[in-house]
Amino acid sequence: MARGPSRRQQRIAAAFDALCVAVARALGAAEGAREAAVRAHAEAMVEMWLRAEGLDAAGTDPGLRRLLANPGLGRPIERVEADRSAAFREWAATGPRRIAQILAEAAPDAAAGDPDEWLGQVGKIDGVGPIPSLWRIGTGRIGGAEPGFPVAVPLLDESHLQFSSTHDSRARAEMLVELLLLRVMSSFRPGVVQLHVWDVGRFTGALPGLYPLTRTGLLTVHDPAMLDELLEELSDRIRRVHTRVLVDGHPSLRVLAETSGSRTEPWVVAVLLGNRASLKDTEHRQLQRVARDGLACGVQLVLLDVPMTVNAPIETVRLDDDGVATSSMSGPYVTVEPDPPLPPAEVIRAAHTIADEHERWRSRVGTFTDLLPPGDRWGASRSTSGLHAPVASPTGCRRRSRWPTPRRMR
Repeated sequence: MARGPSRRQQRIAAAFDALCVAVARALGAAEGAREAAVRAHAEAMVEMWLRAEGLDAAGTDPGLRRLLANPGLGRPIERVEADRSAAFREWAATGPRRIAQILAEAAPDAAAGDPDEWLGQVGKIDGVGPIPSLWRIGTGRIGGAEPGFPVAVPLLDESHLQFSSTHDSRARAEMLVELLLLRVMSSFRPGVVQLHVWDVGRFTGALPGLYPLTRTGLLTVHDPAMLDELLEELSDRIRRVHTRVLVDGHPSLRVLAETSGSRTEPWVVAVLLGNRASLKDTEHRQLQRVARDGLACGVQLVLLDVPMTVNAPIETVRLDDDGVATSSMSGPYVTVEPDPPLPPAEVIRAAHTIADEHERWRSRVGTFTDLLPPGDRWGASRSTSGLHAPVASPTGCRRRSRWPTPRRMR
């Protein structure tokens, strides 16, 4: 007759079973701790990346975009979003309104106003007085939050502009440049600002809505094969201003205008539209020289898809495939929705109005009063070194002629 396990054997078996259960629990706890550590490490790394790159940048980065779609990484994403919301909550209450106020002061009337308020009107600024220092290009938002705030860029006497686009957003970029230039031309008395347009891909150039300005010389379209001639023309202008106008020690035309109370030379805005290909070395060096010395002489560059590096003030605007932009003025975390393009017929009509006024201004009969300085400046200068008098120029802008004072008049 078989005998069952002894009590000792039963105790050994029970102890072994308890050991197995304890080992299993320890291994399970270790595995759980390892998984928790791996998850915590992954969440910490994701949170670090998101805080360094920003949620908006992560949404456009192919590598980081997958992290945002991972449901297992919801906690670090929520923490980053909560911190960002808390950081901008106070600013959002007053910041957009404050920016709008600053822009209203720096960019009055057409420089930042609604097109319904200025489109089709002729500008009154004659080169002195309050010159807009900023020009509106669109509406900025942080993470798509409302309210938006206006985004503007400097131009005349302040900075060059460099726009870049993709194949899909090129047309939108051209319309943005056209709207910006129309704001400028609608702010100043016709003749105070001149445009030069060079397009690498078209004989007629881009910006067709501004073509009516060509009939009075406000707009000059250059042959796509003759960029070197345009650059040489701009260089000659810079040399002439330095040697003939800035002869009294003034560092720039802006300082001269502030000192004398009159603007003797028009602004020249050179618009270059490329195809994202690098220029020839000689053209690139010449363009760099124009950019470095042009602002002091009233020469501004507006580049679209023209790669260039230069040691000069330059602001950038980059459009993605969807036509949404980022600007160096507002930083990488602000998305800029460019202002909508204007109806082509209204743009052409406005350009005709400006050209008509320029023609009328050029044909007007001058009077002796036009030769005299402003009333508040009469008698404020000395004539011991020479006499200065403005005379009409072909563009309608006054130029200052200088004659040495005869000995018997000193």
